[in-house]
Amino acid sequence: MSTSASRYHRHRFPTEIIGHCVWLYFRFTLSFRDVEEMLAMRGGAITYETVREWCRKFGQTYANDLRRYCQLNLIKEQNYQVIPDESGSRHVVD
Repeated sequence: MSTSASRYHRHRFPTEIIGHCVWLYFRFTLSFRDVEEMLAMRGGAITYETVREWCRKFGQTYANDLRRYCQLNLIKEQNYQVIPDESGSRHVVD
C-alpha cells in the first residue's frame, strides 16, 4: 500500500473528496462551513467538523505542496527578461 493511500485508511469518504475539501480550504481561504456548504450543493453530506478534522490531519501536507507549487511558479516568472524597445513598449524574452 502506498503512503498516500495509507494516510486515508479507515476514512468513510474517498481520497478525492477529502483532498478536494482540504484543497478548497487552503487554496481559497474558505471557512469550514463554506466548504461544507459547497460540498452539500454537490451532494456530499459532511459537517464542518469533518472538514476541520481533515484539515487538521491532512492540511500540512497540502499547505506544503501548495507553497512549493507557488514558489516554482515564482521562479519560472523570474527567469523571463523584460526588454524595452525604442518606443517604450516592453517585450518578454525567454
